[in-house]
Amino acid sequence: VALSLIDSLDTLAVLGNVSEFHWAVEWVGKHVSFDQDVEVSVFETNIRLLGGLLSAHMLAAGEAVGGAHVALEGYDGALLRLPGG
Repeated sequence: VALSLIDSLDTLAVLGNVSEFHWAVEWVGKHVSFDQDVEVSVFETNIRLLGGLLSAHMLAAGEAVGGAHVALEGYDGALLRLPGG
């Protein structure tokens, strides 16, 4: 579930669903942990997880060009500090 949510974070913002983007950023920051003993595809991990987290961080922090309207007030960079990362 978390992989699909992380992968779609930037899509929520780009499509203008700001309230769901804010909810999802906060949920991922509080509930997702990479402290798992599982095998993963490096390619999938890079393009879906890393790409999703970085783009969502830029949008939530208000650092994306043209993305100030989706910036999350009080965002503290939680997407870059997920446990087990």
